[in-house]
Amino acid sequence: WIHFFVYLAVVLLSSGMKVAMPKSEGTMSVNFPFIFLGILQLSPQQAICLAVCSVIAQCRFRVIKPFTIVQILFNGANVTTATALACWTFTSVMQAHSESAPVLALAATVYFLANTIPLALVLGWVSDSSPFRLWRQEFLWYLPFYLVGAMLAVLADFIGIHFGWLTSLLLIPMVYT
Repeated sequence: WIHFFVYLAVVLLSSGMKVAMPKSEGTMSVNFPFIFLGILQLSPQQAICLAVCSVIAQCRFRVIKPFTIVQILFNGANVTTATALACWTFTSVMQAHSESAPVLALAATVYFLANTIPLALVLGWVSDSSPFRLWRQEFLWYLPFYLVGAMLAVLADFIGIHFGWLTSLLLIPMVYT
């Protein structure tokens, strides 16, 4: 539980660290590597709790345009589904494969797809445009960020195993960079 509460504090703090996205007017929070770290080190329920808390924090801290309750609920449900699928992917594939880096990269890809496809469907529906074209133009290029985040989580896990788990928190500035 100590890990969980420390990671929760880090996720809440990193939810306010937003990076402007060059292809859109939106921002992207840098908290997903910590959600991936939760998938690696915590129970699925704790990882999902981290993800939901991060969404609530993202929707409340340093926002340009306030989120409606419907948007917050949608984002919470969306990240819950994405995190649950990523956890399931990670635990299922780890049973047959012992290397965490490629397995977490696969889980991050599942997380990315489960997170961005519903968003593109809703945005396409609201804007009366093609969800697939919108996803391809606006979201597909986020995939490398998710994969890098997964590799940072693997690196943090490695550092935590060899030098103590609190030492792995020194990666926070790298995540923002």
